[in-house]
Amino acid sequence: MGVVSTSGSTRLKCLNCQTINHISSVELDFSEVPPNESQPVGRTGHEASLSKVCTQCSSQIGVTYTVWEFPEGNLEEVDAKARNAVFMERCSFRV
Repeated sequence: MGVVSTSGSTRLKCLNCQTINHISSVELDFSEVPPNESQPVGRTGHEASLSKVCTQCSSQIGVTYTVWEFPEGNLEEVDAKARNAVFMERCSFRV
């Protein structure tokens, strides 16, 4: 299993007030996603989820990144979901 490295930042636009909020890549703490029977053998997922309060209107906004490696050490896919916000920019990933 590889280790997820991040760089850059995530910029989220709050859906309530349209303010741009920043999440530094160092704020993301990845943990391994438990495997399930539908995944190919050797495919590993890592997930980080972070919620913040909008700097302008105090709405809860957040992001979840799931990084998949297959085979081990090879970045295969990144799934990104924003909560109560839209992505303006996403950080970069390496495994």
